[in-house]
Amino acid sequence: MAAAPWGTIGQFLPVGAAGTALRSVAYFDGRGASQAWIVLLCWAFGGFVLLSLGKWRKTAH
Repeated sequence: MAAAPWGTIGQFLPVGAAGTALRSVAYFDGRGASQAWIVLLCWAFGGFVLLSLGKWRKTAH
């Protein structure tokens, strides 16, 4: 029973969300992919913020 929550947790990681989005677009005409797109956008936004902070910190010194 320890493996039960990992499928749900995996949907909030980029690989799981990308797989769900791709499957929804390929087989279900995009229905059911909204949560996956939101997760991917949040990861992309977080990466952009971290890149911006790194560049800002590099130029601040």
